[in-house]
Amino acid sequence: MNKNNKPNYLWEYLYIISLTIIIGFLTFLFFQFHFQLVIILFAITIIGVLFVWKRPLSKKLLSINNILLLCAPLCITYIITSTFIQSTESFLGVIIGVAAADVFSFTRSGRNTLNAKVISNTNSLARLSICLPVPKKPGLQPILGVGDLTYYSLIAMFSLKTGGTKAGLIAVLILFAGQILNIVFIAIMKKRQWTKGFPATLFPGMFMIIALLMNLL
Repeated sequence: MNKNNKPNYLWEYLYIISLTIIIGFLTFLFFQFHFQLVIILFAITIIGVLFVWKRPLSKKLLSINNILLLCAPLCITYIITSTFIQSTESFLGVIIGVAAADVFSFTRSGRNTLNAKVISNTNSLARLSICLPVPKKPGLQPILGVGDLTYYSLIAMFSLKTGGTKAGLIAVLILFAGQILNIVFIAIMKKRQWTKGFPATLFPGMFMIIALLMNLL
């Protein structure tokens, strides 16, 4: 790792932690909303995303896109935990399946998966990620994808719905702890020339599974 690049990485790690905590506590806010309001917000978000994505990328559009990509996961997780995922078994199936698919997409065998193709396409990656300014890097840099944010919000939302505020707070702490371990591995793997990234769902999902199996929530 070049010494001149260390501040860039530190900023990115700080953004990752901050966005994880923000999406966790925004989930608390959305949890208070009525179902009809969330449906309306989701429809507005989709219209906004379509409007933004039809235009050439710019800092202004990416900033608007950031807001939309924070809102979309919250709406999605509210809707699916209200309609489809209502048992611990189904929840576990989803978070295990998503994490496994995420990990697979970062392997050589998974290079043709949709996630791997998005990561390799700079334009698609920017449109599907929260992009923020990083010192010494031009433009806005992709930090966390909308899929990762949806995964984190799902963990917090399901915990709130099944265990209340205390379980929701524990879930946010689990996300924080998992993200710290993610960052440790990201920092290690940045030194490897062959690496193309690290699955951001791995340790938050793993810690959540352990917490459920140990009845901590």
